[in-house]
Amino acid sequence: MNVAILFGRKNSKSIKNKNIIKILSKEMFMYPIDAVKKVKHITKIYVSSDSDYILNHSKQKGCIPIKRPKYLCNDKALLEEAIQHAVNYCQNLNQNKIKNFVILLCNSICVRTKDIEKGFKILNSSNKIDTVTTVSKFNNFSPVRAKKIKGKKLLNYIPNKELKRFTPLSCDRDKSVHSYYCTQSFTISRAKTLKNMKKNPFPFNWMSKNTSFIFQDSCVGDIDFPWQIEATKWWLKKYLKRN
Repeated sequence: MNVAILFGRKNSKSIKNKNIIKILSKEMFMYPIDAVKKVKHITKIYVSSDSDYILNHSKQKGCIPIKRPKYLCNDKALLEEAIQHAVNYCQNLNQNKIKNFVILLCNSICVRTKDIEKGFKILNSSNKIDTVTTVSKFNNFSPVRAKKIKGKKLLNYIPNKELKRFTPLSCDRDKSVHSYYCTQSFTISRAKTLKNMKKNPFPFNWMSKNTSFIFQDSCVGDIDFPWQIEATKWWLKKYLKRN
């Protein structure tokens, strides 16, 4: 059995009520639901939230609500803790028969059905892969180009002696090792990976050390800032029609 779980709280602060904002005439949390509903590998779709609006409307789409506890809805609560709670809830409800989990976020909406299906093919093709997730290449945000502030000085985040291992010390962003960032459009992880997520690599503990990827072109990932909304509109117009 494979299940999907969508995560999203109410009362967001970076963008007020971001998970229910309409983008191109559809509320954000509906994009991942609509995409995953078409995936033939998915048996059930759960939604973990403290928002009655999200839970009620997703239930109308055939999803199963998980009322997230209050202690997992405050500013100190981590997403990984909510994921662990929901995974344990689903396994207990389904007598530990779930084989794979698809992790989705209400505010990461660049999700295509065919990409999720491709993720399952990757996972099923090799026992050495335990997680498949989405990434985009952003060499302009490479760690090679990152800076830190010390007092009134701007310094390289990584010292030059270390940078030489990865780059010819050129200002050309494409001369160094390419930099890929997790977009969180979706992650598929084997159930065994999520039994104790603290054993998994930082910072995304719902991904194993044996992680493969689905490449997305220019996806800005989970939306936390207003500028990402416009970038996401561009992505949806360009790529979602090819779903």
